[in-house]
Amino acid sequence: MKNFTKVITSLSLVAAFAFQASASHEFVAADTEAGTKICVAAVSGSKLKTIKAIKTAHVDKKYVVEKVTCNGQNIIDFITENGKNPDKIYGLLTNKSFNEAQHIARL
Repeated sequence: MKNFTKVITSLSLVAAFAFQASASHEFVAADTEAGTKICVAAVSGSKLKTIKAIKTAHVDKKYVVEKVTCNGQNIIDFITENGKNPDKIYGLLTNKSFNEAQHIARL
């Protein structure tokens, strides 16, 4: 029973640190380029901010998915790894539901 308690406690601590580490990322635009604003809006997880950034840049969602890169990655990979709500933004940009297996298959 003592070992079980130790294992559960250890797993809880690891999970808490992992959650805290992933929640501490904050992306700030280094410049005022339209693509940068789209990346920052998308990684924030806000559909409204992302739509506004795309409209302000006068581009469409297809262009964003195919051409916009964030920190050297395409926008889908970037939001999948760093975004707060990657499934919402993925759905917004591609009009599809987010499926981790499909994303991994693309890699």
